[in-house]
Amino acid sequence: MYPLLDPLKEQLRTLGALSTEAWQVLSEAALERHYGNARAVQLDGGSMLYVAKGLLKQYARAERTQPSIVRFIKDGQVLFVPYDYNPIYVKTIARSVLYYWDEFSLRQTINKHPELLKQYMALRDIQEQALDYKILLLEEEVRNKLTLFNKHQGDLWPYIKNKDLANFLHVSESTLSRSKKDHNHS
Repeated sequence: MYPLLDPLKEQLRTLGALSTEAWQVLSEAALERHYGNARAVQLDGGSMLYVAKGLLKQYARAERTQPSIVRFIKDGQVLFVPYDYNPIYVKTIARSVLYYWDEFSLRQTINKHPELLKQYMALRDIQEQALDYKILLLEEEVRNKLTLFNKHQGDLWPYIKNKDLANFLHVSESTLSRSKKDHNHS
């Protein structure tokens, strides 16, 4: 139905059996959304977003004076929106095509095709691993943060502003600039 969903279909197949009927129901339940650059993405608790094209940044706001970037979400990645989504928000970094499933459609689809529960849980685990990576970054010494970022997400450098990367790494922009200079000379 949506050709931009084909990579998600392949990813789900690597996570477990995926019947043609289950895929059809899942893809038919998807809503395609287009966003320009620097746009807030609509979120509903319990929903799922798939980034078919583009790049997003997810902020955490809870108990912060300034929002903190929790992670970057690129093509082929999924975001599960927590039920209490008020402490977070998502914004595009580039023009994006997103597919959206609300909680009701996800539940209906999984109820009709219980084999999808395995893939759903595996995708949630992948999201948790992304948050574990963020914790690892926070624990690193400043001089190692860029190396670790480059290892895991170096392909994003051309698209991310220095202020966003500094926010994500929890360093000042001047520290980031010095680290980038040192990183490029090594």
